[in-house]
Amino acid sequence: FKLGAIRMTQRFFPEGIASRKAVKHAREHVRSTIAPFAHELKRHPVDIAVGSSGTIENLATMALALSDEAPQSLNGAVLTRDGLAAVIEALLAAETVEERALIPGIDSSRVDIIVGGALILEQVMDSFHLEGVTISEYALREGVLFDLASRIADAQLDHLSDIRRRSIAHLMEICEDDPEHSMQVARLALQLFDRLETVHGLGHDERELLEAAALLANVGLFIAHSKHHQHSYYVIRNSDHLSGFTDPEIELIAQVARYHRRSWPSAKHAAYAALDEHGQRTVSWLAAMVRIGIGLDRAYTGAVAEVRVAVAGDAIHLAAVPSNGGELQLEIYAAKASAGLLERLSGREVLVSLLTPAL
Repeated sequence: FKLGAIRMTQRFFPEGIASRKAVKHAREHVRSTIAPFAHELKRHPVDIAVGSSGTIENLATMALALSDEAPQSLNGAVLTRDGLAAVIEALLAAETVEERALIPGIDSSRVDIIVGGALILEQVMDSFHLEGVTISEYALREGVLFDLASRIADAQLDHLSDIRRRSIAHLMEICEDDPEHSMQVARLALQLFDRLETVHGLGHDERELLEAAALLANVGLFIAHSKHHQHSYYVIRNSDHLSGFTDPEIELIAQVARYHRRSWPSAKHAAYAALDEHGQRTVSWLAAMVRIGIGLDRAYTGAVAEVRVAVAGDAIHLAAVPSNGGELQLEIYAAKASAGLLERLSGREVLVSLLTPAL
């Protein structure tokens, strides 16, 4: 389509003034232009609508600013129809370009063209019956490069999961001294997650966050060993390498990593207190499982092949299966010492014992 923020501005708002008449004509022009495509789209249901590049990102930033939100990353944020409507209302209420520049979140370099871009997106969402648009900080160029790289490697695209896994591996490569330990911790933590599903009640999305947090829990060692759990929070929260995760998801991953040792999650900590109830519950449960996973690899030797789980009455029984027939005394002791948070969350005593493969 020959639609764009600059083209719309030149045609309908050449002086930067968005009069009612000009806005009405602009909306009619966009609807008319996209009508044939809107008709065709009825035959193809939309699972997710993605918006990228400067104008849409700025509209999303403005919508968040009007709601007193300021995420560190827009990636994965959703610009809703109501959010966009609030932005357009604020834009049209400004009678001059100078007044428009005072709207929270607006990019000063887009003040003169943002109205045209906002009206295009408004009509697209209305005509295509979209309740929201998911923001991507990457655009077609990055998508083409990613697709090409995957084809060269003869790999199948796994969409978000594959992008996430690659980004985690990249951050581990930069910051992680002992990736084998982190992978062992993640493997054991995921076993606990799967086998305690009836107790914690979390789902697939939280499972992915657990894996990411377990793999990245020790990246803070890149800065210093002392308080490295707090450094891990900082590294994860401020990393530019975690592609495929939304800003809220990165916050949850960072907090799980922060609570993998030392103090338990607490409302005394500002970042944790800022989470909603589900976020706090997610961080607490995932941190509890990462802690036990770390205990089960206390010697950094991969001595535990598997952890089996049985929930009976007021107790959770964890049975550690050795990789090579060892006694696992250190691992069992460390896992039990790390089980306090799980005991508090579940309201059950956690018992840890050795289980030989023959049993």
